[in-house]
Amino acid sequence: MLAILGGFGAALCWATSSMASARASRAIGAWATLGWVMLIGTALSVPATILWGGGADLTGEALLLLVISGAANVVGLLLAYVAFQRGKVAVIASILATEGATAAVISIVFGEQLAIGAVVVLGALAGGVVLASAAGDDEEGAAAEPGGLAAESHPPSADGSAIPFALAAVACFGINLYATGRLGATLPIVWSLLPARLGGAVFVALPLLAMGRLTLVRPAVPFV
Repeated sequence: MLAILGGFGAALCWATSSMASARASRAIGAWATLGWVMLIGTALSVPATILWGGGADLTGEALLLLVISGAANVVGLLLAYVAFQRGKVAVIASILATEGATAAVISIVFGEQLAIGAVVVLGALAGGVVLASAAGDDEEGAAAEPGGLAAESHPPSADGSAIPFALAAVACFGINLYATGRLGATLPIVWSLLPARLGGAVFVALPLLAMGRLTLVRPAVPFV
């Protein structure tokens, strides 16, 4: 029951994040959105790790999983933001929702046992989401919505140019989820949050800031 509630809560948070990041990406671009998300995430995750991550046994395997999890998360977010920048929120978010099924497939490849019924359900869910997203209706641009951003630098297009970015993001998120699950068995869960945010702040946000490309406009602030 706890796992189901946790998954439902994560789904709600992910839906909120998807809508907000789509609006931010169209206003300031994918790279700037990623930079700000990483800075804010670092400001939240560092204190959390200090408070609740004590006594962690950082073995070689744990460090490797932290690196894999962090890198996959940063790259996946960038790909997702590019997809949101180019495509429709309903379509891209539906594709990204298959990350859980992707993580399940990865876990099966690495030897985890699942009941046949669970495998069938996962396959049906993933296939249904992809088919539904492929047939998605046109959505209105954010500029036409009440309170929407007045000027989007990259309005959503009707073609499939965003789909490859979304699929690549799903693969990265699946790897991140699998590595995070492995980490959760040996380390306090807050440790799984730190590598991506800290790495993103150092290797994405700070270089963008140095180049003067970490832009932010007032309408995008609440979405970032």
